[in-house]
Amino acid sequence: MGIYFKDQLKGKLYQNKGHIKAHQQSEFYESHVSIWMKQQQQINDLMQRSMEMMQRQSRFQEERQREKWDQINVQMKQLKEDKQQEKLMEKLLAKMGQIEENQNNLKQEREKDKHFQQQVQEQMNQLMQQYRQMEEQLENITGQIENQELQAKETSQRLEEQEAITQKIVRQLDFIRSIIFERTSYVTDKMDEYFQYVKDAISPSALHRNRPLFEEKVEKEKIN
Repeated sequence: MGIYFKDQLKGKLYQNKGHIKAHQQSEFYESHVSIWMKQQQQINDLMQRSMEMMQRQSRFQEERQREKWDQINVQMKQLKEDKQQEKLMEKLLAKMGQIEENQNNLKQEREKDKHFQQQVQEQMNQLMQQYRQMEEQLENITGQIENQELQAKETSQRLEEQEAITQKIVRQLDFIRSIIFERTSYVTDKMDEYFQYVKDAISPSALHRNRPLFEEKVEKEKIN
């Protein structure tokens, strides 16, 4: 079967001047439209690969961002717990200050009241009860502080960028704990002193004999 050409269709059909070895045509020319379509397909493939790569990068960035937010939420939760502990510490310190104020008021009442021995005993019982409650709270706080220190160490291993914040929290906890033990020691010494005084002042004769010494001691404490 031959190939027919029309001379009037210039630029559309091309004649091969070489010898055709087979019955089928082995040489051909591509049109501009075919070349453009192939180039366009290559561009589309490249754009498709680029879009897939951008989607993978976007998913990766979203995952990283989600992890960062999870870390921030953990840190915010720890900070919230630390603030609650600080508020509890402030309440305890205020309560200890109130105990000291009650002790000062007790001194003034013993100077004026004729039946101060009974009142001293009642006040001391209340102080002992408050002291036992405070000891229980201090033990709970100490356990919580130790747990927080352990959590802070574990957090510092997982989140290296939060090391400075963790160290600051540990220093604050150590400082607060030192204040608590210092105040506890002070209250203990004062209570031992008052117990000894009450013990010595039980008998009427001892009360009459020690009254001037007690008044002199109270005056010295006021001066100091």
